[in-house]
Amino acid sequence: MERFEIVLACPSCHVGARLTAFEPDDTDQAITWTDGYREIAGVPPPLQLVRCCACNAFYWTDMATPVLEPLASDSVAEIETPDENSYYEAIDRGLGSDQERELALRVLAWWRGNDRFRKDAARDRYPTDRRAIRNIERLVDLCGDGNHEILLTRVEALRQLGRFDEASETLAGICSDYELAAVRYGSLIAAHSRHLEILFD
Repeated sequence: MERFEIVLACPSCHVGARLTAFEPDDTDQAITWTDGYREIAGVPPPLQLVRCCACNAFYWTDMATPVLEPLASDSVAEIETPDENSYYEAIDRGLGSDQERELALRVLAWWRGNDRFRKDAARDRYPTDRRAIRNIERLVDLCGDGNHEILLTRVEALRQLGRFDEASETLAGICSDYELAAVRYGSLIAAHSRHLEILFD
């Protein structure tokens, strides 16, 4: 696995912050969850949206300008991974300016909320708080049209909401390229399970 750092300048105030990223290789063990999140041991998730440590503004990392001149690493704050509430705040601030960005933000919020269930097999492993449920309901709407990966996101969102008939109807439209995943989702829907589960490991 390759580790590297870049310094990004906040588009609002131009203060730089360090982004640490990892490039996994084929030998890294990965787990794919039913919500689509791919977990690699020891590797934090790639950061798509971050909050500036200086001005508190949110920005998309692909919209930030890399700082090319050398900077002492200890003089530059490190970018932190946003939590679930940070993504909701970003949505409220209008960072989901189009359907693609809104979908990305809501999936990120969903994943961060589901993180609490990935290591705990003893509890109900699906969102129950009101804001998380509203977020998933909006995901269902956003994923009504799109490629088969987006439709699988809709299947899982509906399943976690307990809307099993709708999940099954959406699953019926998935092409045979995703047969292994479809079989797994189908068995969970048939069991009326709302729990977050491992899809592939």
